Amino acid sequence: METALDRFKDMSELIFMVASHLDHNDIASLRLTCHKYHDICQHFRYRDVRLTHRWTKEGLQTLAKSARLMRSLASNEAACTFYYSSISHNLGKSTPPMAVAVLVPVPLDNSTCTPSTTSATTPSTPRWTSPTQLIATLARDTLRGLCDMDCFPAKFLYVASLSPRLTVLNLGVAKINTAFELNFLARVLSSMSALRLLSLTLFSEYLAAEKTLKAIVHSLPALLESFSLHYGTFQIQRLPPPNEEVNDEEVRLVDRASALLGPITERREPLRRLTDWGLVIDYGNIEADFVVPLFELFPELITMDVPSIGFQAPVHTFDVATRISKACPKLRHLRKLHTHTDKEGTMALAFLHNMPVNTVESLHIARLSEDVRTFGDGLDFHKGSIKSIIFDGCRWIDADSLVSIFFQSSILEVFRITMSSDSRFEIPLERLVTQQWASTKFRELKLYLRLTDNEQNPEHPTDALAIAESIPDWAIGLERFYRQVGALTQLRILDLRVAVEKSRQDSDGFPITYKDRTFPGLLTLEDRSKGRLGWLQLLDGLRSLEEVHGSFNLDAMVPGFEFGQDEADWMVSHWPRLNFIELYTYPEEDNVVPLPSVQSMVQRLPGLKVARTYTGPFYPWQ
Repeated sequence: METALDRFKDMSELIFMVASHLDHNDIASLRLTCHKYHDICQHFRYRDVRLTHRWTKEGLQTLAKSARLMRSLASNEAACTFYYSSISHNLGKSTPPMAVAVLVPVPLDNSTCTPSTTSATTPSTPRWTSPTQLIATLARDTLRGLCDMDCFPAKFLYVASLSPRLTVLNLGVAKINTAFELNFLARVLSSMSALRLLSLTLFSEYLAAEKTLKAIVHSLPALLESFSLHYGTFQIQRLPPPNEEVNDEEVRLVDRASALLGPITERREPLRRLTDWGLVIDYGNIEADFVVPLFELFPELITMDVPSIGFQAPVHTFDVATRISKACPKLRHLRKLHTHTDKEGTMALAFLHNMPVNTVESLHIARLSEDVRTFGDGLDFHKGSIKSIIFDGCRWIDADSLVSIFFQSSILEVFRITMSSDSRFEIPLERLVTQQWASTKFRELKLYLRLTDNEQNPEHPTDALAIAESIPDWAIGLERFYRQVGALTQLRILDLRVAVEKSRQDSDGFPITYKDRTFPGLLTLEDRSKGRLGWLQLLDGLRSLEEVHGSFNLDAMVPGFEFGQDEADWMVSHWPRLNFIELYTYPEEDNVVPLPSVQSMVQRLPGLKVARTYTGPFYPWQ
């Protein structure tokens, strides 16, 4: 009698249905269960694809046969072009493979190739519901001619038609230089009605950012949930350079396709599913009068990149922030990851001041050069709602702003600040311990702290310490800080780094970095009977701790603060989820031999990774 598993192996339709609901790892297991390489499961290997220049022609042809099941595609202009060229030679054959059958559709009735119209467009402006419809409308000869002209949107249309289930598209660097190419690309994106997430990186020599953004936004699919555009412009020229070799046939092809595509008209219906908006324009701004009406199309927006509108008077920036926040009443998360023209974060600050009180939940800014205490003031308006604050590659921020964040934000869960090679800010440890932090809900904490000379290099006679009733003066600030950290019982990631002056060098002339320093006593257990200070025991409540990063150099520990077997045993017992820790040592003759105590931790905590090699002076501030 056949077992259930044997019967299942012969039920192709059921295998297909089950595989369509599994992730990559589970599909691999299913393939092994249903014979080593089951033909049906093989197709599901290509649901999430990243196209690069490393793909071979044969690999792309295999991909095309399974492309109908693709859900996610990350690619760029060069890879898409190669993909098209790898399958285009099959066009026109009498018995095309599955992929080519999709490439050259033969409509069964008029409804198959008739574009639809919506209330967002006029009747003369069609909206296609699939790339296949768009191909049928433009006709094969026209498209092949455009592809022969090296028109990227035409080639991309064929690529998109292979994957009607595509919901995630990350289209990397692509050049769009003419109004026709822009219109064509917008039409292709509009026809991809299944898209939920769209990320574009485009550049142009002749098209202004406003023109490109308008065409793309007014053509976005109605079900889109997340959109981002990174647009690069060279010095915009008013007219393309003269072309002495004008091909009349190419001009006729473009005119014919333009007539079939029609002009793009403004969208009237909002994108009610769009919740995430990203826009970056390299070294450029957008006029406020242009960008504000766009946000009126996104009433459900929750997360956005703060727009760059150039250097404006504070009254004007506040007005823009007020109008956008009113158009997007659900806005909660602000990003500003490119500050080429707004290094002080002026627009982000305007949103903090003008959005309703206690509505901002996260703020993420890169390369900030803050004016005096401005962000501390702005974040005070949202101290009851802000949960995440990230300053990546921060160049300068006032200490008062940081102190205000820790003392005022009552539900803060993530605080991360990183430095760059030109950073100038410092966070004095003594400023952070003058009072209790407002939040004990931290899940991630990353800080660069300036320690005093005594805190970095403590010196004390052990015999006097053994009989002392109180800790030395130099340790008071450290103990207060460690107690604050120990109270964060939900903490998962701890990253503490000693800020070092960039001009300081060791005896070999290499710059001294945070890896050359260590936090005295943080990873040491106290033993007063032996004249030994330590505060590791204060962190016994961090049972959810998974990662420990920062200034923990075992070779730099001064006498009285060494890391030993007792500390290793304590960590294994109290930090059962620990999977990463930085315990740096200096290599000798290119060899690094970990301490026996560290080796015992690795053996008893499965999956624990220890960063123990000093990696040198490169990128020392990250």
